[in-house]
Amino acid sequence: MAVRKASASVAMVLALSLAAAGCSSKNKHNGTPGPSGSGGPFAVDTSACPASANTALEAGQPIKIGTTGPLSGPLAAVGTGIAAGEQAYFNKVNAEQGGVDGHQLQLLAKDDGYDPTKTVPAVTGLVNDDKILATLAQIGTANVLASQPLMEHSCTPQLWVGTGAPQFGDPTHHAWTTLGLTPYSTEATAWADYIAAKKPGAKVAYLAIDNDSGQAYTSSFDAAAQKDGLTVVDKEKHSPTATNVDAQITAILASNPDYVIGMTAGGVCVQISAGLAQGGFKGGVIGAANCGSLTALNAAGAAADGQLSIGFTGRDPANPADASNPDIVQFKADWAKYGNPQLPAALLSQVITGYRFGVMAVATLKAAAAMPGGLTRVDVMNAAWHLNTPLFGVYGGTGAMNAPTDNYLVEYGVWLKYDAATKSLVPTGDVVDQEGKSGQFQG
Repeated sequence: MAVRKASASVAMVLALSLAAAGCSSKNKHNGTPGPSGSGGPFAVDTSACPASANTALEAGQPIKIGTTGPLSGPLAAVGTGIAAGEQAYFNKVNAEQGGVDGHQLQLLAKDDGYDPTKTVPAVTGLVNDDKILATLAQIGTANVLASQPLMEHSCTPQLWVGTGAPQFGDPTHHAWTTLGLTPYSTEATAWADYIAAKKPGAKVAYLAIDNDSGQAYTSSFDAAAQKDGLTVVDKEKHSPTATNVDAQITAILASNPDYVIGMTAGGVCVQISAGLAQGGFKGGVIGAANCGSLTALNAAGAAADGQLSIGFTGRDPANPADASNPDIVQFKADWAKYGNPQLPAALLSQVITGYRFGVMAVATLKAAAAMPGGLTRVDVMNAAWHLNTPLFGVYGGTGAMNAPTDNYLVEYGVWLKYDAATKSLVPTGDVVDQEGKSGQFQG
């Protein structure tokens, strides 16, 4: 378990500060600490917000939380599983706790097919017609970016977005959006530090998806590799729609690296494992978060044996090594009671991700409800930027933010090694604890 910074009650500190300031911060989303420059906790600017942003929910009114994602199309398993997990946790809180502060939770999930042009009308409907309090875990960097202006204009919280793009931890310029996953730049920096510790001066090659996430990975890794004294001997890319990366793998093998990193997702992850094994590669293989999932590793089988990844996002209910973990046991019981039994078991890795997002959302809402203004959009956003809460089903650590100096919630993970014989991800004993440090990795 990582040692986390001590924190007073965020809700109480913000409540006192905002009450004293009359919720009249004039920071213009510039991240200046404290209402009206008081030196207290960061608070979002409200000067351009509609009156509804500071209007609390009436007694008995439901908390409407919107989300968008691929509920159809090639990535439907991701969107469907995450939305189902969010709904299951909301069902649990409604049944066991009466909702949050007497308000029942209501999830409104819209399908955008992972197409940003469809995200905008979906979010427009959620904000203007459904009158949501916030969105939760919108999936996809481009999708979040497309809808971000509307969220900012309406002063609607865009909570815990489902991407690792580090630009979504920026209260200075975009105070209405918080990042829900570990920044790609933090993960990439940890790869370089690990390799340098295990094999100083190592030669490294990588294959990265040619999109925003790949760019974040590569630019951060290149900078960290140079700092750590590593040599990057080959830099390969592939298009997001590529179905074959044999040429890239051949080039990587020819560069004779000590380590190979797969900075990609989907079927390409399996191809990397298979191609390197077929080519007789004996060095270390590291997979980004998606390539380190049991879904990808089990598909690769023996070819992925010994592959490394960092468990930032948490434990997997399909992982035999995690079967007795109390959070996994609790998740399985909650899913059986409050979930959708029609969903195939293969989606549970996505479902638990949605469940975690639900836990994060409820923690944020409870912190906002404890503030003098109650459940307003402004209070929800301020609570998010100062959230300090246990994270569900992770390998250790507590999620903590304290804007504008600490803008990322998920910064702790453990190194995992895939055991093909048992189809398990097993901790190696190495940890990554970047709590409060991720900001220094952003270029």
